[in-house]
Amino acid sequence: MLKIFGTIGPSCFEEETILKMFEMNMTGMRLNLSHVDLVDCKEWIHNFHEAAKKVGVIPELLIDMKGPELRLSRNLKCVQLEEGSIVNEDIFDFPKIIHSYLVENQEVWMDDGKIRLVCLNNNQLKVMNGGLLKPGKSIALPWLHSKSTYSYRR
Repeated sequence: MLKIFGTIGPSCFEEETILKMFEMNMTGMRLNLSHVDLVDCKEWIHNFHEAAKKVGVIPELLIDMKGPELRLSRNLKCVQLEEGSIVNEDIFDFPKIIHSYLVENQEVWMDDGKIRLVCLNNNQLKVMNGGLLKPGKSIALPWLHSKSTYSYRR
């Protein structure tokens, strides 16, 4: 049996909207908890169940749980990063755990990989892919296996 899922979120949580989606053969919805807490979604879930009742659908709700992650501080000011520029890591206010992993040639990906930097030394990074970096965006250190052994791929 084919299942069709929509995503419930800030632009799609009103009962009338969800009702229309069910009428278009949606069978369930996905709730992404990456940027919101489950308790904050009480109204969304209520609307989801009410809309399903009105169209006679037994709804399925997938809850996408937030896993462990590193994020930039929400207090960070927006930073425009230009490709090729050299920046000091202090402007990012990285979480403390990251500092010991910032070694030469280690890549740092931010905003789900849209912005990419590479460490030149323990305090400077070269912008490989630039863009506007906003507070609270993700941070990843790809190919890092442990503090003592890591591999770097281009």
